[in-house]
Parts: sequence; structure tokens; C-alpha cells
Amino acid sequence: TLFRSKKLEWDSDFDGYFETTQIYDDPEWTMIVCQDTNADNITDIRSFYKDQVLMRRELDDNSDGKIDGIEFYGKTGVLRKIKEIKKGRAAITWFYDTSGHLIRGEEDTNLDGLVDTWYLYNKGTLTGVREDTNHDGRADLWEKYDNTQALIKREKDLDFDGIPDFTDQIDKTQKR
Repeated sequence: TLFRSKKLEWDSDFDGYFETTQIYDDPEWTMIVCQDTNADNITDIRSFYKDQVLMRRELDDNSDGKIDGIEFYGKTGVLRKIKEIKKGRAAITWFYDTSGHLIRGEEDTNLDGLVDTWYLYNKGTLTGVREDTNHDGRADLWEKYDNTQALIKREKDLDFDGIPDFTDQIDKTQKR
């Protein structure tokens, strides 16, 4: 008969405190790794694996026992999405392509459950921002950035009809 452990704990610095626990009996995950990085008896990082591939990681950045961020990974272990959580809600979600490049961010600035700011990227470089300043579900402020991520154009819809009423072209050649 083979003995198969359901849980493995270890003390990596031999101070008598288990910093890492591996759990093997969860029906959804092959392995869950829990880490307490500051020895306060609160799990700071919880990583979820399927067949030795990291699929999800939950982070408690301030050791309050609540999740502050969740990272999601694809079947090959490449980062696909990060959710930053504030007051129990997803405040901003970052999306990545299959190569791991940042492609988009969606932010809920007032935590009402609706996205009101969109960040657009090309291979990790910010190219534009769209913002819903009156929270009607539609963008009414548009910003465009060059390949150095400098603002080059801003448009604003003042009467919220979906059409820009004001355009500001940024002249980068002017000395300030």
C-alpha cells in the first residue's frame, strides 16, 4: 500500500514556523500552495495548480485576511488576467494576450460594479484611455497616446451624445 499525503507543510528557514502548506485533496485542484510570507498566521498567497500548471493565484497584500488581487493563468501557465480588489469588489481588471503582453485594463472607479474607464495597450504600451465620466455606461472622454506613452490627443463629449464636442491636440514640439 502506498501512502499518499493530503497535506505537506514546511519550515523553509527552520525557525519552527511553517511558512508554506501544500494541499492535495481538493477536488478541483491538483495542488493548492498556501504561503504566509510574514509569519502572522494569515495566508498571504494562495496558488492553485492543475497538473503542475499554475492556474490561479490569490493575494492578500496587506495581511488583513481578505483577497486584494487574483491572477488568472492559461493552460500553459501564461498570465491571462489580474483582478485588483477593493472593498470586496473588482476595482480594476488587467487583460493579457497569449504572449503575456498587457492589452487592456477595465476600471470601476466608484465600485458600483460597472466599468467606467478602459485602458488600451499594444504589446504592453498604453495607446488610449476611454472614460465614462457621467457613469451612463458610454465613454465620453477619449485620450490617445504615442509610442512613448505621451498624451497626444484628448476628446470630450460635453453633451453626452457619443460625439466629441471638444478636441485638444497636444503639440509635443512646443517648449514648456
